[in-house]
Amino acid sequence: MRSKKVEPKVEKILKDDQKFRDSDKRLLMEYWERFDGLRLSPEQRATFMRATPAESITRARRELKVKYPASETIDNARYGRYVEERDSYGQPIMVFRKG
Repeated sequence: MRSKKVEPKVEKILKDDQKFRDSDKRLLMEYWERFDGLRLSPEQRATFMRATPAESITRARRELKVKYPASETIDNARYGRYVEERDSYGQPIMVFRKG
């Protein structure tokens, strides 16, 4: 369900300026500033643009999840969000869960 709320906001940003289409980091920063109340100084913005992309960090976490699993509570919550997203699109997705 979350993506249906996010997508129109992202579309608005992408329509506003080409620079947000050219950089995911700029898009993230703009989204968080417009819709989530993030306020960064010029120095913080520059640091953010040099930072490791969030996708790289979360991708590494996913790759290491077998070795370093999340708690059962968090794992179940993530699975619940996945099911909500899957059901919102009406397309079956095969998934294999432990236990």
